[in-house]
Amino acid sequence: MSVATAENVFKIDLEQLPTKAHGDDHGKLMVYDDKTGWQVINWDNVEIFAINLGFTHWTFTPNFLDEKQNN
Repeated sequence: MSVATAENVFKIDLEQLPTKAHGDDHGKLMVYDDKTGWQVINWDNVEIFAINLGFTHWTFTPNFLDEKQNN
């Protein structure tokens, strides 16, 4: 069965994990699992969350406090 995901939501692929460049200015990105939903973590912990905790997807953190967007 094929499952569509929203734009900029990616299945975690252990062969192609997100890099530091994918994190925000603080090195954070978001990961998802069915039990807890979205969580913000350090970019270099994605593999741990996928293997040990069953997280399946990742995405970028939103820029809610970006000064350019608030003008």
